[in-house]
Amino acid sequence: MRYARALALAAAANLALYLVHPLLFLLSIVIAPIAAAAWTLLASITVPLLVKPGRTYFVEPGSGGEPGAKALLRYSLIPAMFSFSLATVAADLVGFEVASADAFAMLAAYTLLLLPLLYVGAPKYTLDVLDVQFLDGGRGRLDVPGWLEEFVGGGALVSFLLYLRGLASTLEPAGAVAYGIVYILVTVAPALTAMLIYSAFGSRRVARRVLGRARPVVARLVEELVCPRCGAAVSPGADRCPSCGAALRAI
Repeated sequence: MRYARALALAAAANLALYLVHPLLFLLSIVIAPIAAAAWTLLASITVPLLVKPGRTYFVEPGSGGEPGAKALLRYSLIPAMFSFSLATVAADLVGFEVASADAFAMLAAYTLLLLPLLYVGAPKYTLDVLDVQFLDGGRGRLDVPGWLEEFVGGGALVSFLLYLRGLASTLEPAGAVAYGIVYILVTVAPALTAMLIYSAFGSRRVARRVLGRARPVVARLVEELVCPRCGAAVSPGADRCPSCGAALRAI
């Protein structure tokens, strides 16, 4: 069965959430389908806007494809890291102290309740599956903005770990680790469930919108060396152009 491991992982995460508190489990089950529907709607509106007129889009045969369970888990971590990054940046701007157990618990609760609006992982998932590339002064790939990737990528994870380290100064180290685990459960369990629903139903709708706007050709890009004088194809080891005889070595 497709995504069997991801389903088992989502079930285990929600079971662990139930053991933490049955109310959190109930909220996770209720919010997950709402989040999947919201992600589909928001991604259908915003992701096609990444397609720029005038670019030549193409899809190489055999590229893209459905990701595995580990990739789905990575996409599900994005809302948690995005929420954490937003909260820490906002706290720094207003001078609010976030390195406390109460603030951390509040952040987890807000992330869970606002999950339908934290849809960054859904566009990333769809664009990775499509793997649409383009030519515009060079070869590129249709993807979420780079600054957004940095905001929710490895840097956010490092900041999260450093935050837990700071939290350990006010709590016992074991308490900081426990808060970190609960935060991941509260945020990732519903996000993984929502991502599974989105991947099964919503992503296709978003993909159709993107492909309808980009209208990519199915082709394989072949890069070759050509003579700067006559444009004839030359081999990498050639000293002179086989067509016009021009010297090809820079030294």
